[in-house]
Amino acid sequence: APETILGEVRIRSLRILIGLGLTWFTRYWFPEESISPLAKPFLTL
Repeated sequence: APETILGEVRIRSLRILIGLGLTWFTRYWFPEESISPLAKPFLTL
């Protein structure tokens, strides 16, 4: 049924929007200066 397909598309789009919002939120509140010490061990690998 097309109704279930529309529901799945809405849920997927909401998940993408929430993910983008969280990434922007973390980047906005935590600049690279505060993240770099935590990310350096991962980058050196």
